[in-house]
Amino acid sequence: MAGIEKVLDLEFSATRPASLVAERSFVYGTLAACLQYPDEILIESINSGTLLKGLKSIFDFEKDLALTKDEAAGLSAKITFETLKSEYCQLFEVTTPQGAICNMFAGLHYGDRMQVMEEHIRFYNFFDLHMPETIEELPDHLSTELEFLRFLSTQEAYAIENDQPVLSLQKAQRDFISRHVLHWIDSLEESVEDYAQEPFYLSLIKLTKAVLTSEFTRVNETQDASTIPSLNLD
Repeated sequence: MAGIEKVLDLEFSATRPASLVAERSFVYGTLAACLQYPDEILIESINSGTLLKGLKSIFDFEKDLALTKDEAAGLSAKITFETLKSEYCQLFEVTTPQGAICNMFAGLHYGDRMQVMEEHIRFYNFFDLHMPETIEELPDHLSTELEFLRFLSTQEAYAIENDQPVLSLQKAQRDFISRHVLHWIDSLEESVEDYAQEPFYLSLIKLTKAVLTSEFTRVNETQDASTIPSLNLD
C-alpha cells in the first residue's frame, strides 16, 4: 500500500497537468492511504490543510460530488496525533468480541465472508494481480478495494494516452464499484456516524462514497459502457 507521503508527493511534485482519469487514480490512492493506520504525515496533511487542498484541486466537492462544506469539514479539522490514533483504534480495530465496531471489510457487511473474498480475488487475478503471502490488508478491506481501483484507473489513463482500448478497464471499474464497494459503503458510513467522536473519519467515508458514486457514473456513461456486458470472471 502506498503511504500518504508518497501519494501526496505524486500530486504536489507534478509539473504537468494530469488527465481526468489520472487525477482519479491519485484520489483513490489518497483515500486508501488515509484509511491505513495514521502516521505523522497524515496528521500534518490534515492540520495544514494540504489534504483538503489537494483533493479540492481535483473535485469541486459540491458540484462534482454533492458533498456539502459541513460534510467535508472533518478533512481539515485540527486534531492531535494521539487523538487520531485513538479514534482509528476505537473505530476500526478489534475492540469487542464481535470485532471492530466499524468494520472496513466488505465480507462483514454482506454475503458470506469467504465467498466475498474469493470474488475480490477473482477480480484481482483477472488483471494478473495476486495477493502477496505477507499482506497489510485482506482482499476485501476498503483500502485494498481502493488500491485496486487506483490500479485500474492508472491503467485506463495510460491506455487513453497511448490510444489503446479502455472498455475492459471501464467495465472492470463499473462492475467492481457496483458489485462490491458501493454495495456496503452505506453500512460503514452508518456505523462511523454512530460511533465517531472526531469528524475526520466520517468526512473521509462520506468523501469516499461520493467519489465512488461519481466514478461509477463516469465509467457507466463513457463510450456507452452501460451497454457492455460485465466481465466474465469465472
